[in-house]
Amino acid sequence: MAKVHDVTIWIDGAGIAKATNVPLAKPGDNVNWINTTTAKAIVFFPHGGVFGSGSGHFHHQIKDGDSFKPARAVVRQSTRKRTCRYAIWCEETHAFAIGNSDPEIIVET
Repeated sequence: MAKVHDVTIWIDGAGIAKATNVPLAKPGDNVNWINTTTAKAIVFFPHGGVFGSGSGHFHHQIKDGDSFKPARAVVRQSTRKRTCRYAIWCEETHAFAIGNSDPEIIVET
């Protein structure tokens, strides 16, 4: 059964952009990015084939404070097992968000 994974983007008390990590996703799962900052954020996967159709890169802009209608993506059924690193640019801090490491989604088939 498909799961929904939420990735929240926020600014910590030190003014650093942060993002929660999705530990594990499977083909067919949904990923939501929820922007709680005061400016837009851009999610960017430099490698193709994880979301949507085709093999091009995936990117999506999320308006500031958009936590009710977050960007959503479905992991493609044809995605092979791998770790998918990506970036989240935060306009509020003019820097990339960090998690426990660089943001990543581990796809398990």
